[in-house]
Amino acid sequence: MRTAGIVLAAGQSRRMGKDKINLALSGAPLGSYAVNAALHSSLDLVILVVRADDPLCWLVNPLNDRLIITRCTDSKLGMSHSLRCGMNEAVDRGADCVLILLADQPLVQTEHINALLSVYSLAPELHYVSAKDGDVVKPPLLLSSKVYSVISKLEGDTGARSIIRNPAYLGEQISFEKEVFYDADTPDALLYLGELMDSCKEIDFS
Repeated sequence: MRTAGIVLAAGQSRRMGKDKINLALSGAPLGSYAVNAALHSSLDLVILVVRADDPLCWLVNPLNDRLIITRCTDSKLGMSHSLRCGMNEAVDRGADCVLILLADQPLVQTEHINALLSVYSLAPELHYVSAKDGDVVKPPLLLSSKVYSVISKLEGDTGARSIIRNPAYLGEQISFEKEVFYDADTPDALLYLGELMDSCKEIDFS
C-alpha cells in the first residue's frame, strides 16, 4: 500500500490579515510544523500544496527526497482546488490513500498521523479514517482511493465533509486530545499556540 500525505498550505489567510504560514511560532515558521510531522511519519511521500507565488522561504527542509511541492494556480478559488491539486499529484504517483493535513495546525504530531495510517492498514475496506474532537470530525483525515472520484468533483471552499457526512461511506474515527486541532487563524490564536508549544518539548526538524 502506497501512502501519500497532502499538506494544504495555499490558503489566503484572510482572518489573519497576512500570510500566516510564514509567521514565527516557537522558533520556526508556522507552516513548517505540519510538513515536519508528515516527513517524520510512516507516509511514503508528502505532497505540499502551495500558492503559485509562494517563495517557500518558510520551508525548513525543502530538499527531502520524500517531499513533492505542488503549486496550485487556482488556490484563491477555495480549498477544494488546493485539495484537487494535491490529489492529482497523489494519483499520478500511485497513492492508494491520502492523508490530508492543514499547514496551520502545528500541534498535529507524527504519532497522530501514524495512528490514522495504522487503522487504515488493518481495515483497507474503509473509505476514510478521520480524527475527532469530541463529537466533531476534523483534520487530519485519511481518504481511500475509493473516494478519489468524489474529491475530484468538489467545488469552492469545501473539503471532504460530503464524504464524512454520507452514511454510504464506511469510516473510522479516532479521538485525539483537543489541543491537536488548534489552528492559527487569528493573531490571538497564534499567540496562544506559541504559549502551548513553548511549554512542550523541542520539535526535531532534522
